[in-house]
Amino acid sequence: MSFKTISKICVSALLTLAASSSFAAIIWDYSPVATNGTSAGDNYTNQLAGQHFAEKVSFNTNMFVGGMDIYNHSSFGQLNDAVQITIWNTNGANPGAIVGAFTSFASIVDTNGAKAGQHRLHADFTGFSMLANTTYWIGMAPVSATWTQTGINGVAGGNSTMAHFVGASFVQHAGIGDMAFRLHGAAAAVPEPASMALFGLALLGLGAARRRK
Repeated sequence: MSFKTISKICVSALLTLAASSSFAAIIWDYSPVATNGTSAGDNYTNQLAGQHFAEKVSFNTNMFVGGMDIYNHSSFGQLNDAVQITIWNTNGANPGAIVGAFTSFASIVDTNGAKAGQHRLHADFTGFSMLANTTYWIGMAPVSATWTQTGINGVAGGNSTMAHFVGASFVQHAGIGDMAFRLHGAAAAVPEPASMALFGLALLGLGAARRRK
């Protein structure tokens, strides 16, 4: 077996290993049921080109986020609606620069975590690593369809506001409740020695393949 073939196998194995972390785990839960907060409304228009929202998150360990739920009125949103998940860094008390923008689609529409008259819209995306003890802002909005966004009051640790955007521009902190949403992902673990050895083997194989050329 050639070094080139070995390197391809190793790189493929590394990519599989990197993708093996389950995004099924809920790592942030501001769903209406989990917070048991009072819904401030389910009808705040949510659309990427117009009004949309973001909420701040921070973890005490490095986390890899690969999925997001938002909640809205059950009359809005359907499977396969194109969405964008946007992540901003923080600038004082406000969202700062965009550090990640991921195009995806609504792959689940159900009532998990929702209260009466609401539903959950879920999308997976390629993923973003959030550093420990760092504040980010995250939001999900449909690209062309019109959704709504549920706000909730009485969230422990919340402040009953969410960041309001029009297009790419931050407008204000809207006092309409905290954003009802969940994040899915996993702790960003330090690679194990076996994984590092595999990575080294892949690099050696790639180097050898280049030299053979």
